[in-house]
Amino acid sequence: MAVMRACLDDAWHAFARVALAVALLGTLLATPWSAPRVGAQTFDALVEYTLRGLYETTPAARQLARTAKGILVFPEITRDNTSTGSSSRGREPCS
Repeated sequence: MAVMRACLDDAWHAFARVALAVALLGTLLATPWSAPRVGAQTFDALVEYTLRGLYETTPAARQLARTAKGILVFPEITRDNTSTGSSSRGREPCS
């Protein structure tokens, strides 16, 4: 009986996680996103700052840049490193 109860709890938790993920995804897709407007001069300054940082940290990049046909620059990258995980808390897997 306890194993059956644990399996039902696992199934309910899995369903709840999926439902939450679907609701969150729906909210994110329904939200209007607008990028902040950056003027050309501000954007150029950000690119120069990013390239200067690249050249200071990686001297070989300057030599490579001289022979490259182009350089793709992302001056602002915002990173949100979150991860979610689950554990079985020592219970037997449901079969």
